[in-house]
Amino acid sequence: MASIKKTTDSRGAVVYKVQASSHGKRVTKSWRPEPSWSAKTTERELAKFAANLENELAAGTLQTRGEKIEAAKIAAAEAAKVKTFEQYANGVFMPSKALVLAENTRLSYQLFLDLHILPVLGDFALPEINSAMIGKLLLDFQRNHAYSSTLKFYVLLSSVFKMAYLNDVIENNPMLKVPRPQPKRGEKTKSEPTSYSVREVQYIFKCLENEPLKWRCFIHVLADSGMRRGEAAALMWQDIDFKNSTIEISKNLQYSENKGGVYITVPKSGKGRVVDIGFETLSLLRQLRLEQSERAISAFCFTRGFDAQPMSPQNVSAYFRKFGEKYNVKNFHPHALRHTCASISLLGGGDVTSVSRRLGHSNVSITLNTYSHVNFDDIRNAGNVLRAALDKAEGE
Repeated sequence: MASIKKTTDSRGAVVYKVQASSHGKRVTKSWRPEPSWSAKTTERELAKFAANLENELAAGTLQTRGEKIEAAKIAAAEAAKVKTFEQYANGVFMPSKALVLAENTRLSYQLFLDLHILPVLGDFALPEINSAMIGKLLLDFQRNHAYSSTLKFYVLLSSVFKMAYLNDVIENNPMLKVPRPQPKRGEKTKSEPTSYSVREVQYIFKCLENEPLKWRCFIHVLADSGMRRGEAAALMWQDIDFKNSTIEISKNLQYSENKGGVYITVPKSGKGRVVDIGFETLSLLRQLRLEQSERAISAFCFTRGFDAQPMSPQNVSAYFRKFGEKYNVKNFHPHALRHTCASISLLGGGDVTSVSRRLGHSNVSITLNTYSHVNFDDIRNAGNVLRAALDKAEGE
């Protein structure tokens, strides 16, 4: 028979604790009478509740607290199991990448998945997918796409299966047996990044004398600091240390229709940095601040039109295209000035570690891989030294 204990809650209302037992199981539930009930009605309804509780427990239709906890654990474990590639890609991989990827990169990943990968592999269980299936998918993709896109496609697949392997979803990573794609016969691969000589930079600066102050300042900042387009667009006046001639780079301005336009995120490496700037760049920034104060007070250094909002990175690229066409500057875009800053620094004797930190690379190997062409003369000189030593040894 059920045991009943009368008590009160925190507000002083009457509560009955009803405990029923059956076959070693025990369950307790609270029951509250209506305030308007008489004592007789309360006693009758309480007896009904206790009897129903005992019957449900005996019939096995009522779970104890321990059974509920165990059932919840089982349900959670089942929900966590990923049976197909699509479930893992959209349920685990993409949500985790959304936290660290730039919005445009995330969108390109999702596009690859939706258009090319999920229609082929989506319904397969992850352990069922082998290297031959992935190899065919890559081959089919490369037939209709450029080498650069194929590499991105390969990197995405590698990332998904690596995460699945590290999460113990699969016992073996099939991508380990899928070779990195090679360019198609006669296909041009990505060339070295565009960079300008000192004379070409001087010519660009000369042309800038005919341009609005905002753009003169923006281009000088890029060339002087080596920062990215979005990092420069996100600069605020509080980031400029006029006394010590430095700029703190801690933000990155990006554009995405999905996010309603421009938005601020962290730099690509996820870390901020401080770079020094020259006298001319600092002077232009002072002039810009004065000019800006006469039309619209803004926290941002580079604003759109005559309001206080930051300008879109897309507007930056559009201006650079027009500038390049107007003054016949080949491949003129913001990243070219970043590469120029790095190349001239390295050729001038700057050490790779310092240049890497200035650019905000996550590690030095990225700098070495990107600017390996800069050291070609040093490699050639090393070869000449070796050959000269060998020639001398033969003559002795």
